[in-house]
Amino acid sequence: MTPLTVIVPMRDQLPVTRKLLACLAEQTRQPEQIVILDNGSTGKTAAALERIAAADARVEVEDCQGMTIYEAWNRGFLLARREWETQPASEFHVLVTNNDVTFPAWALAAMGAALDAASDRAAAYPDFQSRSAWKGRSVDPSPACEETRGVWGSGGMLGFCFMLAGHRIGWRPLVQDLTYRWWYGDNHLARSIELAGLKQVKVTGLPILHQHEATAKHYDLAEAKRLDREHWEVVTGQRPLRQRPPTRGARVVPRQWSRRPPTVPGG
Repeated sequence: MTPLTVIVPMRDQLPVTRKLLACLAEQTRQPEQIVILDNGSTGKTAAALERIAAADARVEVEDCQGMTIYEAWNRGFLLARREWETQPASEFHVLVTNNDVTFPAWALAAMGAALDAASDRAAAYPDFQSRSAWKGRSVDPSPACEETRGVWGSGGMLGFCFMLAGHRIGWRPLVQDLTYRWWYGDNHLARSIELAGLKQVKVTGLPILHQHEATAKHYDLAEAKRLDREHWEVVTGQRPLRQRPPTRGARVVPRQWSRRPPTVPGG
């Protein structure tokens, strides 16, 4: 079975994170590694995360304070790669998910089976429009999938929950343009998958519940959202270059996620 790492960016919102962990505990296909990407949670939450990690050997808490969500994604993906690339098959899956989602017990098995069913699939994600019942479902070895492009707004990948075939991601880091703060980095990733000649698929009939922007509750992101949108419009030719908004330097190479030594044991 292809090993699986789950990476979860968070900041405070401990009840939301606990709910996701409970959802993961019910999965028919259990992850081998769960990395909580903690972006500066307060004392009580930080202490609770330490207790969670102590109680479950699969759970690791990674210090991502001060990082954007995409730098945290990069960090988590790097840790997963380091964990699994030395294995005999060098294959691994990574679920990138917000902590504000819930999915049925067969979700991880279904997304993993979808990735394994074709060698050119890089990403698989749930069907947000599905009205399927959550209980009593078995996972077909090759679940029904629909090939898509782009992200949720255009009928494509769900930026808040998707699984990657990590061994097929040949570029470094996962999200290469680190100008994005909170939005449109998933657009960038979907575009990277397409430019690499790989595919993304929706697992039809796999439902998911999403508590919209609960993960971002403790951030003031209105300005970040505007700048991210304008940067994406420049990159994709929708906005003239002369109107390019101020950015963090239009970085396209690793920053903190690579320079700072991992805080997880053995990283």
